Amino acid sequence: MTHRVMVTGHRQLGGSTHVVRAQLGRVLDGLQARHPLLGAVSGMAIGPDLLFAEAALERAIPLIAAVPLPGQSDSWAPDNRRRWQSCIDRASVVEVWNQEGYKRSSVVERLLIRNVWMLDNSETIIAVWSGRRGGGTWHAISEARKRGRRILWVHSGTGAMK
Repeated sequence: MTHRVMVTGHRQLGGSTHVVRAQLGRVLDGLQARHPLLGAVSGMAIGPDLLFAEAALERAIPLIAAVPLPGQSDSWAPDNRRRWQSCIDRASVVEVWNQEGYKRSSVVERLLIRNVWMLDNSETIIAVWSGRRGGGTWHAISEARKRGRRILWVHSGTGAMK
């Protein structure tokens, strides 16, 4: 049976993107050693989501791209759009806004319900988080705690594991 790991994190990293990406890779390596049938779930936002998706694909870990709304990357800078598209092209794409039970109207609601969908389809959560209690990352962590899910914390500013 596939063990799925999802990521949640702040779009703006307080530290080095390279350090956070390397730490995500190390976490995936450890999980893959324990769970040979590992799957990755990403909400495909700028920041940790894309870094995680890229790291999973580099390790040949099957990726589920949980896309929260149509045109998710349309307003992004060209480099981020290219990275997003490269991951999407190699992933199983789930249009969360079309999933029964997850349909919402506003953008904010769609982003939050995307996180709920990912929690419903993952056993382990990697949180790239500053420790700030608020916003979508905190919402996902709170929901994961309520469900008793294993949470691995990568500090968004330093890349340190907590």
